[in-house]
Amino acid sequence: MNPIKVVCALIIVNLLAASLAFASKDILPSQEPDSTPVDMSKPPFFMSSYDTFHDLQESQKDFYLANILPLLKKIPALRQKTQKDLDEARDWYQSWDQIRKKVYEYCQDQTVQKTCDEIADVRLKTFDLFANQKYENRLADTQPVK
Repeated sequence: MNPIKVVCALIIVNLLAASLAFASKDILPSQEPDSTPVDMSKPPFFMSSYDTFHDLQESQKDFYLANILPLLKKIPALRQKTQKDLDEARDWYQSWDQIRKKVYEYCQDQTVQKTCDEIADVRLKTFDLFANQKYENRLADTQPVK
């Protein structure tokens, strides 16, 4: 066989393997046998991916981490997390993904939905910090509900 064809075939196989690994990055194997994996790339979105978080402005990151820490402490697997741990996760995707994976595994239990909804709300409020809102919408946010 032609050596150039062999090299090209190896490159293609490696590229395909890399793209499959990248595509399945947000899919976690479930802890329970015979159940479907947890797909973090589909709703409901509890935590942002590292890439999405990394693209936020610094003040948004500060807001997110300050508000998410008390909620993470409600999750048994994350109770020991500190602000220092979140600061590390802020700069290192592997730490971020470990925390995110534990949140998604925890949120598979429907009995803890309130905590998971609060985690998702922090994510949305973080995005809304610099949202382009009309004047009427900003006023609605400050008015008491009737």
